[in-house]
Amino acid sequence: MHQPFTQEQIAARYTFIPERAAEFLEDGQTVTQIECDSLDEVLDYAREFEDALENAIALVGSKVVCLTGEVYDTIKEEEIFRVLSREEIDRIIREGDE
Repeated sequence: MHQPFTQEQIAARYTFIPERAAEFLEDGQTVTQIECDSLDEVLDYAREFEDALENAIALVGSKVVCLTGEVYDTIKEEEIFRVLSREEIDRIIREGDE
């Protein structure tokens, strides 16, 4: 099990696709920000709402980490959204420290 990031709270910013945003947010909003205690909590929310999200980022200390892997499907001619794994995000954070 991964150890939670405990130095400070993590701000998670989720952008919902316009067609689904009203299910989660009010007044035509598409973006919300949540304070989380760990990176695992941020990822849990991202995975829970994955099919309704356009983007998800975490503000971890001084780093802005994009939690999404966006893949363009040339056959369907559309972007496919996926949430990165904890290992992928840990690697991104470590690389920024080198």
